[in-house]
Amino acid sequence: MLVVALVGALGAASATNEDLAQDASPVIDSLVLISATAFDLTAETQGYDVLVVNVSPTATGETLVPASTPQGWEILSAAPQAGTFTEFGWQLPSLQSGDSLSLNIEARR
Repeated sequence: MLVVALVGALGAASATNEDLAQDASPVIDSLVLISATAFDLTAETQGYDVLVVNVSPTATGETLVPASTPQGWEILSAAPQAGTFTEFGWQLPSLQSGDSLSLNIEARR
C-alpha cells in the first residue's frame, strides 16, 4: 500500500478585509510518502511495518499519521522509530528532506 500525504498549513486566520480577499488556498510545505507491508487477512495476528519518507526538497512540520487497520482488526502494540503512537495515530517529528522513519505494528482480529 502506498499513500501520498501533502503536509502543509493554511496559516493564521484572516482578520481584515484585505486578508479575506487574498487566496486562501493551502500552502503545501512538503510531500510525504507512506507505505505499509502487505497485510495477511487470513492470519489471527499480524505484524507489519509502516514507512514514511519525506520526498520533497523541504522539511515537514510535525505530522499525524492516523491509526488504521482493516475492519475487524485492532492494534495490539506499536513501536515507532521516533515520535509517539496513541489511539489517534503516529505523531511524527519534523522530517528533513530525504529523511525516513518506520513504525512496527502488531494487530489481531
